Amino acid sequence: MERRLRLASAGIVARRGLPQHDLFFQLHIRLLATHQAAPYGGSTVVFASPRYLELAAPMLDQLLPPESAGGRRRDVPLAGEHLDLVREPIVAEVARVLDSLLVADPI
Repeated sequence: MERRLRLASAGIVARRGLPQHDLFFQLHIRLLATHQAAPYGGSTVVFASPRYLELAAPMLDQLLPPESAGGRRRDVPLAGEHLDLVREPIVAEVARVLDSLLVADPI
């Protein structure tokens, strides 16, 4: 019972350091076990470094064809690594691009 309460409180109750990391890891494992993947046919925006887009292009093109090939995937190259996407100054560019896409194509 205590474990369930701890998992339910992840992100709500403040914990620091390794206990927080461990709790989110346990939650992640539990959610992965229950996840049922389903095809997605909507528009997709991929934010990544130019190098990643170059390396992943063949796989991405098979999964989600780009707009240039009539698909619904838009690649947005950004300088930086994966975690840099949520840090200044790159997160500002991510927000600007998403804002312009949402204005152009409201949900």
